[in-house]
Amino acid sequence: MASTCGGSRSQARLERALFAARGVASVEPASAIPDVSRDRLRDFIGVIHVVEGILLGLALLIAFNAASISAEERAREHATMVAFGLPIRSLIGVASAESLLSGLLGTLVAILPGYALLAWIVNGYLERTYPDLGVLISISAASTLVIVLVGVVAAGLAPLLTLRGLRRMNIAARLRTVE
Repeated sequence: MASTCGGSRSQARLERALFAARGVASVEPASAIPDVSRDRLRDFIGVIHVVEGILLGLALLIAFNAASISAEERAREHATMVAFGLPIRSLIGVASAESLLSGLLGTLVAILPGYALLAWIVNGYLERTYPDLGVLISISAASTLVIVLVGVVAAGLAPLLTLRGLRRMNIAARLRTVE
């Protein structure tokens, strides 16, 4: 077959030549199955990227909600500090540092359950669906760094969203508030 097809023929010409041979009902290149698997994997990774974006949005919303609740609970203390001359940027700095540390701790605590969930998905579903794929369970150092950065940055930047409320705070009314 190699002598009749030659190395200079294109894949389409080779497929036509093989299809014309007697007893051949179908011709497919050897790379067809890996190509389809690669395309499906790209689709799956695309879905994962959409989920990542949604999770980033949820992380930002949760961090903002926590920062808003914290600012409201400490409104009287903030009013006292501002009344004594502490600039609002210092309040934001302290709130950001506190949120950043809690975001770091929360992210580090969440990595282990996330890895366990990944292992459950791969072992429970992917191995049954694509047994020949041979997926290894691992989280790269770069992925771990991105996970930590997203969690920490989302939590650390959330107090900046309370800046407008701090600037518009009625200091006298907040100081009169009795808990």
